[in-house]
Amino acid sequence: MMFPRQLAPYTGFTEDEVKLLCDSYGRDFERIKSWYDGYEVSDIVQPDPNHAEYKSIGKAPTSRHYALYSPLSVVESITTGVIRDYWNKTETYEALALYIRKDFDGLKDAVALLMDGGRLAIDTSTYQNDMTTFTCRDDVLSLLIHLGYLGFDDGRSEVFIPNREILDEFRTSTKGGEWKDTFKSFEDSLALLDATWKCNENTVAEFVEN
Repeated sequence: MMFPRQLAPYTGFTEDEVKLLCDSYGRDFERIKSWYDGYEVSDIVQPDPNHAEYKSIGKAPTSRHYALYSPLSVVESITTGVIRDYWNKTETYEALALYIRKDFDGLKDAVALLMDGGRLAIDTSTYQNDMTTFTCRDDVLSLLIHLGYLGFDDGRSEVFIPNREILDEFRTSTKGGEWKDTFKSFEDSLALLDATWKCNENTVAEFVEN
């Protein structure tokens, strides 16, 4: 999911494949796209002197970017005609949810930002490629990329919530009372920033005092 190289178009259904399926089954592509699109991968191709593009213009072939869809969700929605959340929860995510609820290394604030449509720069180099070793917030976020709960922009090293289906999963996971203060704090931070840009000193003073 982070560095698929030549396997990039095979890590999920590509947009062209989903369009063909929608045509075959008479389904609304735009509705399916609004729910299940959002993952991004690129195939960073290694230089090959024998490649036709290299021979013709004297340089290595350029990387291609793909918009990917979760195969399970696409198959279920197309075969049933029902657009909804088909995501399969895993035991691994339930374990990760404990780290998030305990606000491990500032995870709650990170999740609140992502659920508001934001992106977050992370360092994936410390991730140990296992399901148990977490030394910092970025390790947990890296595992969420592997599990499909987050998209990853390899050009900017940023994570984001890829689509409406996954956003619903995060909403379900954050309905507990322990999240109320986190979301209130996040909303206040946004309001403070807005008041700062508008030079509303009274509102800014009130928020800072609180």
